[in-house]
This record gives sequence, C-alpha cells and structure tokens, in this order.
Amino acid sequence: STAKPSRTPVRLVPDPPLLERTARDLIEAGSPVLHVGPEVWTSGARADVVELAELLAIPVTQARSWAADFPTDHPLYLGGYFHPMRFPEETDLFLNLGAKMPDQGGGPPMVPRSAKIIHARIESHQIGVNYPVDHAIVAGMKETARALIEAVKSSLTAEGLDAINPSRRAKT
Repeated sequence: STAKPSRTPVRLVPDPPLLERTARDLIEAGSPVLHVGPEVWTSGARADVVELAELLAIPVTQARSWAADFPTDHPLYLGGYFHPMRFPEETDLFLNLGAKMPDQGGGPPMVPRSAKIIHARIESHQIGVNYPVDHAIVAGMKETARALIEAVKSSLTAEGLDAINPSRRAKT
C-alpha cells in the first residue's frame, strides 16, 4: 500500500482575557508596528492579518520568511524591520505575529526597550528569547488575528475606529 500524506489540523485559540488586553493596547498605541513571519502563511492567516492591519492602520514589517506573509504591494507594507526606521519614528508597541524577534546580534536592541512587546507564536519556546515581552500569546496566528479583530471591533464603534489616532492613519 502507498502511504498518503496526512494533514493534522491544529486549532490553538488564544486566551480571551489576554486578547482583550492586547486589543486595548493596540487601540491605545500611538505608533505601533505589526511584524509578521512564517506562521502567518502556514496557518492561512494572511487575509486576517491584512484585515487587522487595515482596521487599525498599523504599518507592517516582514521577518525572514520563505513566504510573503503580508502582501508586498499593500500600502501598509514597509518591508523588513530595521531600527531605527524612518516610519514610524518611535515605535511604542511591537506586535509580532508568527516570527522570531529581530536579532540584534551584539548591538543595541532592534526593538526599542521602551516599546510594549506582544509576541504571538505557536512555537512557545521562541517567545521571550531575545526580548522581554509584555504579552505572550501561544496560539495559532489565524485564531489570534481573528480574535484581535473581534476584540477591537467589540471595544469601539465604527466612529471610534475612524477616530483612532488620526495622525497615524494620515502618516500611514
């Protein structure tokens, strides 16, 4: 008999209270960055991550990955993450979905120490390796992005979403 490849579906749902705090932090952030990596593509979360970025006008950077985890022709796409970046000038929140954190090598931290760091991955052993994190989310990226979208939408009215950080929207 010929063995057929199998696929084991995994659905890891993030902790609801943690997602509520994360959504609140995203809403309150003045200059956030969304950093994406290979777990976005492998979980099928690309469209959800685009929706989350568009919902809050968050600029997106790409970690080293074999896939384009965010559309490279999207207006919110900035390319790879470098520090310092021309935009946003001073990152106050760094949301990492499905990637290793930027490697600083022997130099100063790539992500400013003053920034709130939220790191979401399935590979829990990678969370908090190079940087201390404010929120550690061990879950699937599709489930995490969907839950964040719903948490943000339930926290704000349509008018509230439109009013969120108008300067960030204009700059982005």
